[in-house]
This record gives sequence, structure tokens and C-alpha cells, in this order.
Amino acid sequence: MKKINEYIQTAIVRGENHKHRTETYPFPDEQLILVRKTEEDFEELKKRIKICKDKGVSIPEYFDYKYDNGYYWILEELAPGQEFEYLVKNQDITEMFAHMPYEHISKYIHDVYLLETNGIGVEPRRRNIFYDRKKGFTTIDVALFNDNGKNDSLEVTNYFFKMFSPVFVLPFKDDEHSHEVEKKTTLNVMKAFETGHPFFNKYKRWIYRGSNYHSKILKDNNVDLNLDDQEHQELIVFINNLIENIVNERLDNPQKLYGEHHIGYTDLLSSSIAYCPNFKLFDTTKQTLEEYINNMANNKIKELFLNNQDDEKLRELYFMIRSQELDPVHIYPQEYIHKKIELEINNENGKTR
Repeated sequence: MKKINEYIQTAIVRGENHKHRTETYPFPDEQLILVRKTEEDFEELKKRIKICKDKGVSIPEYFDYKYDNGYYWILEELAPGQEFEYLVKNQDITEMFAHMPYEHISKYIHDVYLLETNGIGVEPRRRNIFYDRKKGFTTIDVALFNDNGKNDSLEVTNYFFKMFSPVFVLPFKDDEHSHEVEKKTTLNVMKAFETGHPFFNKYKRWIYRGSNYHSKILKDNNVDLNLDDQEHQELIVFINNLIENIVNERLDNPQKLYGEHHIGYTDLLSSSIAYCPNFKLFDTTKQTLEEYINNMANNKIKELFLNNQDDEKLRELYFMIRSQELDPVHIYPQEYIHKKIELEINNENGKTR
């Protein structure tokens, strides 16, 4: 193994260094990468990579680190094969995937799960994967990731699927043979998630319903995605839990009336409602699940306030909610809104006496 300084000098002579993205410089036995990582990051990643390699993950081992004149360099093990992005753009992907073993796809999905659960972040881009026809996929260009990713929830599992499944949504040709290979590849990718992620089977029907691409493939293969009775009850539990979470979030931060990070999760549940013709949770005029959840969360906060009117935090939150619902700000002064709300509170108090 050469010294890192020799590789750096060779790379500089090439005149190819860029500061705005990771660059890879392959050599016969190792590869040099230009990064934005501190030496502390390098040392910690080196430890975590070793743990993952011992578990069978295909990822280059880190050898050495050097800061040189404004540039950060890492010398690492050479990844086998070629950049997957290059292969997708320049090879016949129909033939490549027609002969690709299922185990290559399955191992990649399991590898990225193990990397994330061991504190290594993976950016799901084809340029961050190398592919070798014999050895399969190798993940490169990783970073520290301090969320252990072991959370058993629909939201987290769906996020993992949405991040990594598009890697294999490829530009196949428009002919019958390519369509068959594409369908087989998609089914293999889905099977790889089911075997490579420990919680995926638990939530897979919810996740597939939320993806037009994958649900169409399943329906074309006569898979029924309609909610059964148990899933119908689970849907109601998911929605009620989401309402409770939003209520608690707003109580913690009255200025944040809408929990934006829940929106994707709400969309996922909304897609399942389309597969449940007998769904009758809506007893309001709200037209979407997001509107319904926000309305129910607001109603819970109103009930809390009416039972605890001395609580200043609840009072502030209640007034914010009612002001947004009345929405006369551009017509009436704020004092009018407050008086109107005070009258409503008095009327509510009168009803409970």
C-alpha cells in the first residue's frame, strides 16, 4: 500500500479536484476520495465501518486520512466493479438485470439497513454504489449517522423504503422483453425489502398502497391490497395516535400549529383509505384526512382549554387556533376576534352549567 501523500500528488497532477462534491480517484489497489470530513469523523467512521464489514456488509475499509492545503482526503479500499450510475447510463440495463442474481439486490438492501443501524449514513444515489457482476453492490461515500434506525414504526419503515427503492426504478427500454425484466426486477426489490428489513413485512401492505408504482405492479400480479378488517382497525389506531402526537406537539410549541413532518405519514394513510370502501371515520365537513386530523387535534385542544381556562399556555394556543379558523384578520381588528372568542367561551361555559 502506497503512502497517502503519493496518491494526493497524483490526483493533484490530474487537475481534477473539486470542492463542492465528493470525488473518487481509483488506483490499482486502493482509491483516494476527496471529502469534507474532519479527522475525528474519519476515525469514528473507520471504527463503524469495521463493525459493519465484520457483519458482512460490502463497504470499502478506511486506511488513512490527510488534510492538505484546504482539501480533505481519505485513502480507502478499492470498490469492486464500476459506478452504478455509469452502468445505468452506458450499459444495456435490461440485459444487466436479466442476469443479475436476486441475492445482489437483497444484500444491498440488507447492507444499507445494517449501515444505518450501526451509525453510518448512506445517501441513496446510484453514484454512491459500485456494481460488480460477480461480487454485487458496494456502498461508498458514507457519513456519520446518529439515529440508530431501529424504530419499529410505519413512518420510519416507509421512509426507509421511499429513500432506497428508487435506486432500482430504472429507465428500461419500451419493449416486451424489457417490460418483463422490469417487472421481475421490481418484484425482486420488493422481496429484498421484505427479507432485508426486520419490520418491513409488518407494514408492507400499507407502504405498497402508498406507492402508485409498486401498487400497480402488485395489482397487475393479482395481489389484493384492499384493507381487511384488522387493517381497518389499525388505520383508526394510526389516525388516533397521529392526532394525539399533534396535540402534544402543539402543547409543547404553541407557535407550531401544523406538524409538517407528519404530512408524508398522513399521505400514506390517505392512500390506504382509497382501498377501504367502508371507511366511515369522517363525521365532519373536512374533505381530506389531513384536514380531519388537524380539526380533531384542534377540538381536543379546545376541550382541554375549556376544562382548564386558567392555563395561560392553553389559552394562547386556543386563541391562535380560533383566530385561524375565523380568519377575519384582514377585515376585523384583533380586538374583535378576542371579543368573539370570549363570547364563545362564555356560551360554552353556560352550556356546561
